[in-house]
Amino acid sequence: MLRKHLTTIIIFIITLAITVFILRYTSPILYPQAVEADREIVKLVNEVKSHVEDIRDLEFPEETNVVVITKEWVLKHWGPPPTP
Repeated sequence: MLRKHLTTIIIFIITLAITVFILRYTSPILYPQAVEADREIVKLVNEVKSHVEDIRDLEFPEETNVVVITKEWVLKHWGPPPTP
């Protein structure tokens, strides 16, 4: 019985720690500058899209999907392969 309660408490503590970690590093409340920067990037992309449509006299066939990524993500996924 004691072991069952101890296991439950440990699982609760681990879950709480993971939740706090996720909220700490992904919450827009804690990083309002990042959220504002993302909005500005999307705004700029939409402005460029509008200019391209006007200059080239064309329309994009579908809504442009913008995903803002970090430098770390780029280096991890597109960077040079590690040297042996």
